[in-house]
Amino acid sequence: PANIELILGIGQHQHWASNLLKLAAEYPSAQGTFYAAHHTLPFGGELGDGSSLSAFLFIEPRILPPNLSDWMHRDPKIGFLQAVPITTKEHAFAVSKGSKELETLLAKAEFLITPYANRPSVVTASGT
Repeated sequence: PANIELILGIGQHQHWASNLLKLAAEYPSAQGTFYAAHHTLPFGGELGDGSSLSAFLFIEPRILPPNLSDWMHRDPKIGFLQAVPITTKEHAFAVSKGSKELETLLAKAEFLITPYANRPSVVTASGT
């Protein structure tokens, strides 16, 4: 697609989520790069206040409203990526074991929509 739109699923509006989505949206232009499904983007440290969220995992959207899918077939095409906030441990897991594996773990734990900023990691000390 010529354009990519980022979406983020959260339990309720939270300012940290809006700020981080803005950062993610500006990153490609600032860095001269593009996003695709299963890319990760660290956002420069953990959120704080008990949160260990420190990066995004971009996935094919699982929360795309039906009327938005029409945009994927127009000209110019618009694609969508879902930005899933991930923890420091999860980011390391994605780098070492693969982002698709991490997506599977997040889906199993129902964390593709982030319920709160200090959710536990889906990666244990043993690395799974």
